[in-house]
Amino acid sequence: SGSEASPKGVPLTHRNILSNVSGIMQRVSMVGCDILLGFLPPFHSFGFTANVVLPTVLGLKTVYHPDPTRGRQSARVFRKWRVSVCVGPPTFLLKMLSVTDPSAFKTGRLFLSGAEPTPQALIDQVSSLGAELRVGFGTTECGPTITITTYDKTATKNGVGKPVQDMQVMIVCPDTLRALPDGERGLIITRGPNVFPGYMGNEARNPFVTIKGARWYNTGDLGTINDESLDISGRLSRFVKISGEKIGLQQIETALSDCWPPGEDGPRIAVTAKEGEAGARRTVICLFTTIDISREKANAALKKSGLSGLSKIHRVRKVKAIPVLGSGKVNYPGLRL
Repeated sequence: SGSEASPKGVPLTHRNILSNVSGIMQRVSMVGCDILLGFLPPFHSFGFTANVVLPTVLGLKTVYHPDPTRGRQSARVFRKWRVSVCVGPPTFLLKMLSVTDPSAFKTGRLFLSGAEPTPQALIDQVSSLGAELRVGFGTTECGPTITITTYDKTATKNGVGKPVQDMQVMIVCPDTLRALPDGERGLIITRGPNVFPGYMGNEARNPFVTIKGARWYNTGDLGTINDESLDISGRLSRFVKISGEKIGLQQIETALSDCWPPGEDGPRIAVTAKEGEAGARRTVICLFTTIDISREKANAALKKSGLSGLSKIHRVRKVKAIPVLGSGKVNYPGLRL
């Protein structure tokens, strides 16, 4: 695991992964005639659980393709083997869905998305196929699934659903760990059989907090709970302070991605920031893009999306490609201001 910092070893037990599979199956229906497209790398818990262990436990027919970054080849595999179920992050799903005629995916009935915010482009693509889109939230350390949405054709890109079987989620104040009421944003912590025992080695931080004698895993994400369903605001580390207000880089990135969605070559935009240093006047928010987007055009899109007036792009850097990890997540350390 290492989309924002140095990779850490995450040992998962048989119980972690098998309980996760059980929880997924309590929420998602798969049948004997389904065919799963397995194209996620197995070094990550997302790919290992969803593409290896789950179909093995279920006896589900699976066709494997080794490189999810090659959308056109993935689409050919999907058509040839009449795939009905596909699991992956939006980056890989959109790479595949946007490169060929929609008739290639006519057998697809269920798409499961996670690891990244769900862009409107993916919701629209799956809806146009008449297929079902489920969105999940999780971390490498949780086997990886914590929540999954129920099927709702009117679902928005924000909600990530209720916790899977036997998993508990709580929102707390990041500073005091005080439990917060529904609707109030705070740090997401979780506990249950999916949670790993701890990182390998002695250098990684302790990811657990103790509240009233119970051990909870600190996800490092901010969110809210409404009607028992979880909404994600973004990584705690992906917030910066500008004029005393916390600004979410992920919210900026999501708003811009709705205007310039990922294409066949992957993400077209990514947003990072550099905190104001001693003597510097302000924190700088930078848009990295593979296409021509002016600062004025980007900020006009942010204003139209309804974000705070402080959510502005200060610099634009055009790059040949947005670096992506094998898990499908943007490699933010690979983007330098």
